[in-house]
Amino acid sequence: MSRNLTIQYQLCVIAILSGTAAVPAFAQDRIAIRNVTVISMDDSGVLDDHTVVVEDGRITQVAPDSRVAIPDGAQVIDGKGKYLIPGLVDMHVHVNWEDSLLQFLVHGVTTVRNMAGFPNHRRWRREIESGERLGPTIFSACRPIDGDTPHRLFPNRVPTVTVEQAEAAVQRAHTEGWQFIKVYDSVSPDVYNTILATAKVPVIGHVPFPVGLESVWAGRQHSIEHLQGYGPWLQPNGPVQVATISEHGRTWPTADVSRMPEAARRTVKADVWNCPTMVLFSQLHTLEDFDAEVQRDPYRYASDRQIQHWRRRTQVMNPSIPIIRASIPMRMALLKALHAAGAQIVAGTDTGMPLVPTGLGLHWELKHFVDAGFSPLEALHSATSRAAECLGTEDFGIIRKGKRARSRAAQREPDRQHRKRLQDRWRDHTRSVEYS
Repeated sequence: MSRNLTIQYQLCVIAILSGTAAVPAFAQDRIAIRNVTVISMDDSGVLDDHTVVVEDGRITQVAPDSRVAIPDGAQVIDGKGKYLIPGLVDMHVHVNWEDSLLQFLVHGVTTVRNMAGFPNHRRWRREIESGERLGPTIFSACRPIDGDTPHRLFPNRVPTVTVEQAEAAVQRAHTEGWQFIKVYDSVSPDVYNTILATAKVPVIGHVPFPVGLESVWAGRQHSIEHLQGYGPWLQPNGPVQVATISEHGRTWPTADVSRMPEAARRTVKADVWNCPTMVLFSQLHTLEDFDAEVQRDPYRYASDRQIQHWRRRTQVMNPSIPIIRASIPMRMALLKALHAAGAQIVAGTDTGMPLVPTGLGLHWELKHFVDAGFSPLEALHSATSRAAECLGTEDFGIIRKGKRARSRAAQREPDRQHRKRLQDRWRDHTRSVEYS
């Protein structure tokens, strides 16, 4: 696509294609977006001066405006001069607070993959699906299954050191209805193999240090988060064993760039997805200036408890900032190699971590993808159609007749505070942003 791809936040939020309701759609089951440039994210390409009609949660028409019959009673939105895209999907988030749900929507993020599931996530998912609550569609992994190594940042993991415990953890995840099983840093090879053998849903997460990247490729783990495991594998003299996240981080500056094409080739062969979360690392290396950073405009809607949560995590992570900063160039080089090889890549942010703004962070992640050699359209695919593919659904991610477009009203409106926040964001984001 030769033109710079300019996305109007306003229209992304109005359409809520493949997501839930936004401010203008509280009371509408029928919406027509007229004379808009449609970025369909399928083989149709860029469709100028088209009209998209949504009825009862489904796209019913996508055609040139002159060929569309607007349903009686539909809310008509003038899309002239704007672009319409599917709702964005953030493939790595931690939805820690209820008020985060609206923050996703106002930035056009209509679906999220939550990476640590608790009872409130199941409740929110049900309420959003039924229309009782405004928020993005939530896919969620279970609580991370890990070994028994203490972890100051993430104490709520499921300690699992025996095969029997692994079988029980997987069964519990199935019973509780999670869509993914997440593995974490210190899972042993026996436990890891048991999880792969017994899981009835995709296994995602970190590359456990005792397991290593070779075994994750061999086991065809569904997705790897944060490019974890690649640093140790990319060492000049071959893969090395690490035992902690600090040791893992120190492997990045010494990674051998000449080994990256082979790593990318092996990733493609193993049919493994990657969710690099580059925005996480670019934001974490600013933590030394946390108090100044948090005063900046992107964080003005962060709640006090969110900022305090970030501050506590920052205090734990501060010693690692130099390691994080040093890893970024090699991570970007690997992302370029994976993309060049045709590896499967989706966009995620690790929202919930310090200074990663809810919703907006995904736009920043897409800019990192463009910096790594993605075209703007390829970057959008990673947060729309490719994300849907990784989630195992064909129901959304593209703009096409019959696809999901949950523009129906919620059964209850936001309270006054939330409505004001949405309206403020509405005004703020009628400007455009370019990924070019």
